[in-house]
Amino acid sequence: MVFSLFAKELRLIFQDKSMYFWMLALPIVFIVIFSTIFSGADAENGNAVGQIVPGYTVMFMFFIMISIVQHFLRDRDSGMLARLSSTSIRPVPFMLGMWLPHIVVLLIQSAVLLGFGRAVYGLSLGNIASVIMIVLALAICATGLGLVLAMLSRSLNAAIAIVQIVTFGGAVLGGLWFPFSSLPEGVQAVGQFTPQRWALQALQAAMLEQAGLQAAEVWQAVLLLFMIGAAAAGAAILLYRRFAEKSFRT
Repeated sequence: MVFSLFAKELRLIFQDKSMYFWMLALPIVFIVIFSTIFSGADAENGNAVGQIVPGYTVMFMFFIMISIVQHFLRDRDSGMLARLSSTSIRPVPFMLGMWLPHIVVLLIQSAVLLGFGRAVYGLSLGNIASVIMIVLALAICATGLGLVLAMLSRSLNAAIAIVQIVTFGGAVLGGLWFPFSSLPEGVQAVGQFTPQRWALQALQAAMLEQAGLQAAEVWQAVLLLFMIGAAAAGAAILLYRRFAEKSFRT
């Protein structure tokens, strides 16, 4: 069940042409534009590219939440969830089958964006194993939050508005656009509680291979991001039955 649903969802995601724009084309355009604008400027940790590429990679990973909401609302409004409720299929396998494809998409997206930064701008990827762990943990976090949002959403338009707040608000507070140290103290105080801040800080430490700092920051970020994602996914499972009941009313 999980594998068949996984394969179906992954195929549907790749058939959605808008995904290529939001997840790949647009972030690459942003990276090129801002890398050109700040080509002579040094960022806090190395250079402008070391701020811009991982910063926009982290930011655009959260757009996957729109796809997750869209797919769940599609199944709810089409009556599919009502039909599933009459079978032996349990909520957890169904949620896994819907969740895992989006994690795969984020892993591909981050590989393309960071690879682009490496190939075009010579971005140092530093400790590859650490970078992979951070990206995986962030993918679990972003998609887990997407699951909760899907369970609570009444419409796609409302969900898109929330995703924009989370994405752009987190980008500002988390220092994805500008070095975190250049932000006002009040913004920094709030930004410390955003997953975007933890992810970027850990990525920069891993890429710069700051030996004394790297291990602590990487493991703290990985653990925190994983815990957020797992807690969000758990909450989504608890909310699933109420969400599925709405399928009977459509």
